[in-house]
Amino acid sequence: MPDKDQSNTNTKSIEQYSLWKILLIWALATVPMGLLAWVIYPTLVPRIKMESSIFLWILMIIGLMWQVALSFIILYREHGTLRPSAIRYRTWRQQPRDPKTVQPRAILWLWLIPSLVLAVVLALFVAPAIKRIWTSIIPFFAEPSGYSLQKLAEQPEKWVGAWYLVGLMLVHIVGNYLIWRGVFVPQYITA
Repeated sequence: MPDKDQSNTNTKSIEQYSLWKILLIWALATVPMGLLAWVIYPTLVPRIKMESSIFLWILMIIGLMWQVALSFIILYREHGTLRPSAIRYRTWRQQPRDPKTVQPRAILWLWLIPSLVLAVVLALFVAPAIKRIWTSIIPFFAEPSGYSLQKLAEQPEKWVGAWYLVGLMLVHIVGNYLIWRGVFVPQYITA
């Protein structure tokens, strides 16, 4: 019996993208981000009366909003609709299924716990080591000064009551993880 999320979707099955289509979509998504970070930011930062790292973060969120728009364009072109049921189907927002029986099993959500712990360990310990090694080999790829949000943590008293930072973080998370990756990842992982 089909899952109720899939039964009312009128969506066609997801076909895997070709290599060229993947490269084209990645270019459409990353070129604007690169322009925002490496052209617009250095050009405007001397004229903006704002913390430079916050300004860069806002530019990156603008780039993410372009990626969200691109995601919805792709979704509409493939399914002909932007109804919530189509978005939920396309972004895998469904009950996890047992790989052997293909039946929905809520207990499989518990796999999120070790996955989140692993993500934190990778982000806090492995990624900085890889970054140090990478930038020591190719110094050109080192992060320019002013591009890091680390400066925000150095003066916590300066950001007391700056609740807009929480809003920026929520927009960042929704745009990057829930929408962009949710629409694009199923196309090159599985058919």
